[in-house]
Amino acid sequence: MASFDRWFALCGALVALSACGPDASGSPTRMTPLTGESQAMQMSLWFPEPPHVGANAVEFTIDSAEAVTFELTTEMWSMGHGAAGNVNPTRGDDGVYRGTAVFSMSGDWLLRLRASSNSVERGVFDFQIGL
Repeated sequence: MASFDRWFALCGALVALSACGPDASGSPTRMTPLTGESQAMQMSLWFPEPPHVGANAVEFTIDSAEAVTFELTTEMWSMGHGAAGNVNPTRGDDGVYRGTAVFSMSGDWLLRLRASSNSVERGVFDFQIGL
Protein backbone atom coordinates (compact mmCIF):
# COMPACT_ATOMS: atom_id res chain seq x y z
CA MET A 1 0.00 0.00 0.00
CA ALA A 2 2.90 2.38 0.70
CA SER A 3 4.11 2.07 -2.92
CA PHE A 4 0.63 3.08 -4.13
CA ASP A 5 0.78 6.18 -1.91
CA ARG A 6 4.20 7.10 -3.35
CA TRP A 7 2.94 6.53 -6.90
CA PHE A 8 -0.13 8.69 -6.22
CA ALA A 9 2.05 11.46 -4.75
CA LEU A 10 4.39 11.29 -7.76
CA CYS A 11 1.44 11.57 -10.17
CA GLY A 12 0.17 14.60 -8.24
CA ALA A 13 3.60 16.24 -8.44
CA LEU A 14 3.79 15.63 -12.20
CA VAL A 15 0.35 17.16 -12.73
CA ALA A 16 1.38 20.20 -10.68
CA LEU A 17 4.61 20.59 -12.68
CA SER A 18 2.78 20.28 -15.99
CA ALA A 19 0.78 23.35 -15.02
CA CYS A 20 3.98 25.44 -14.93
CA GLY A 21 5.29 27.26 -17.98
CA PRO A 22 3.43 29.45 -20.45
CA ASP A 23 0.29 31.24 -19.36
CA ALA A 24 -3.12 30.61 -20.93
CA SER A 25 -2.29 32.71 -24.02
CA GLY A 26 0.86 30.66 -24.69
CA SER A 27 3.15 33.60 -23.88
CA PRO A 28 6.40 32.84 -22.09
CA THR A 29 6.60 34.17 -18.55
CA ARG A 30 10.03 34.13 -17.04
CA MET A 31 11.83 35.32 -13.96
CA THR A 32 15.46 36.30 -14.49
CA PRO A 33 17.83 37.76 -11.88
CA LEU A 34 19.63 41.02 -12.58
CA THR A 35 22.40 42.01 -10.20
CA GLY A 36 22.93 45.70 -9.65
CA GLU A 37 25.34 47.76 -7.60
CA SER A 38 23.20 47.90 -4.47
CA GLN A 39 20.70 45.06 -4.82
CA ALA A 40 19.37 42.35 -7.11
CA MET A 41 16.29 42.91 -9.27
CA GLN A 42 13.91 40.32 -10.66
CA MET A 43 11.90 40.68 -13.86
CA SER A 44 8.81 38.92 -15.12
CA LEU A 45 8.40 39.36 -18.89
CA TRP A 46 5.50 38.35 -21.13
CA PHE A 47 4.04 38.94 -24.58
CA PRO A 48 0.31 39.88 -24.63
CA GLU A 49 0.08 37.94 -27.93
CA PRO A 50 2.27 35.00 -29.00
CA PRO A 51 5.53 36.30 -30.56
CA HIS A 52 5.56 36.45 -34.36
CA VAL A 53 7.47 37.97 -37.27
CA GLY A 54 6.95 41.74 -37.14
CA ALA A 55 6.31 44.16 -34.28
CA ASN A 56 5.40 42.55 -30.94
CA ALA A 57 4.12 44.23 -27.79
CA VAL A 58 6.26 43.18 -24.81
CA GLU A 59 5.44 43.83 -21.17
CA PHE A 60 7.27 43.23 -17.91
CA THR A 61 7.47 44.12 -14.26
CA ILE A 62 10.48 44.48 -12.00
CA ASP A 63 10.73 44.38 -8.22
CA SER A 64 12.67 47.63 -7.85
CA ALA A 65 11.28 50.82 -6.33
CA GLU A 66 13.96 52.99 -7.95
CA ALA A 67 13.53 54.63 -11.35
CA VAL A 68 14.94 52.28 -14.00
CA THR A 69 15.17 52.90 -17.74
CA PHE A 70 15.54 50.15 -20.34
CA GLU A 71 16.99 49.92 -23.84
CA LEU A 72 15.40 47.10 -25.88
CA THR A 73 17.26 45.40 -28.74
CA THR A 74 16.64 42.23 -30.72
CA GLU A 75 19.39 40.12 -32.26
CA MET A 76 19.37 37.05 -34.49
CA TRP A 77 22.82 35.83 -33.51
CA SER A 78 22.87 32.92 -36.00
CA MET A 79 22.51 35.36 -38.90
CA GLY A 80 24.58 38.18 -37.40
CA HIS A 81 21.90 40.88 -37.49
CA GLY A 82 19.22 42.60 -35.47
CA ALA A 83 15.94 44.24 -36.39
CA ALA A 84 15.07 47.93 -36.65
CA GLY A 85 11.99 49.53 -35.15
CA ASN A 86 12.20 48.36 -31.52
CA VAL A 87 10.60 50.75 -29.02
CA ASN A 88 12.24 51.13 -25.61
CA PRO A 89 9.88 50.24 -22.76
CA THR A 90 8.39 52.90 -20.51
CA ARG A 91 6.78 52.39 -17.12
CA GLY A 92 3.01 52.87 -16.98
CA ASP A 93 1.01 54.16 -14.02
CA ASP A 94 0.17 50.53 -13.18
CA GLY A 95 3.89 49.69 -12.74
CA VAL A 96 4.06 47.62 -15.95
CA TYR A 97 6.77 48.46 -18.48
CA ARG A 98 5.60 48.32 -22.12
CA GLY A 99 7.64 48.40 -25.32
CA THR A 100 7.86 46.86 -28.77
CA ALA A 101 10.21 44.11 -29.97
CA VAL A 102 10.64 43.59 -33.72
CA PHE A 103 11.60 40.22 -35.21
CA SER A 104 12.23 40.47 -38.97
CA MET A 105 12.15 36.74 -39.78
CA SER A 106 11.47 33.30 -38.30
CA GLY A 107 14.20 31.68 -36.20
CA ASP A 108 15.94 32.05 -32.86
CA TRP A 109 16.18 35.58 -31.47
CA LEU A 110 17.70 37.25 -28.44
CA LEU A 111 15.59 39.96 -26.82
CA ARG A 112 17.94 42.09 -24.70
CA LEU A 113 16.89 44.65 -22.11
CA ARG A 114 19.75 46.83 -20.86
CA ALA A 115 18.84 48.43 -17.52
CA SER A 116 20.20 51.68 -16.10
CA SER A 117 19.33 54.05 -13.28
CA ASN A 118 20.75 57.51 -12.61
CA SER A 119 22.89 57.13 -15.78
CA VAL A 120 24.59 54.02 -14.34
CA GLU A 121 24.23 50.70 -16.14
CA ARG A 122 22.63 48.17 -13.78
CA GLY A 123 22.92 45.10 -16.00
CA VAL A 124 21.29 43.16 -18.82
CA PHE A 125 18.30 40.82 -19.11
CA ASP A 126 18.54 38.36 -22.04
CA PHE A 127 15.56 36.31 -23.26
CA GLN A 128 15.77 33.69 -26.02
CA ILE A 129 12.72 33.80 -28.28
CA GLY A 130 12.00 31.17 -30.92
CA LEU A 131 9.68 31.97 -33.83
